Amino acid sequence: MGTSDHILIVEDDFEMARVLRQGFEQERFSIHVAQDGEEGIHFEQSNHLQAIVLDVMLPAKDGFTVARERRALVGSGGPRQMQFFSRLAF
Repeated sequence: MGTSDHILIVEDDFEMARVLRQGFEQERFSIHVAQDGEEGIHFEQSNHLQAIVLDVMLPAKDGFTVARERRALVGSGGPRQMQFFSRLAF
């Protein structure tokens, strides 16, 4: 992977974040874990990311709010592409 292969994981569950981080690091991605939506937004604004793994149920700012704010950046010259995937656990 190149130097721009950075992934942000926004996840407040420590064990889930650990498993995700471990998997991506095995594939040689550079990983940053944010534990809430505020931290995730702040990190994204100052870093070039290839992808964001975003939990929905987060403290401070939930994943839906983070996604809305992220979309607003598209109109102001921010990153253009966004894809959303969902995994629901029952």
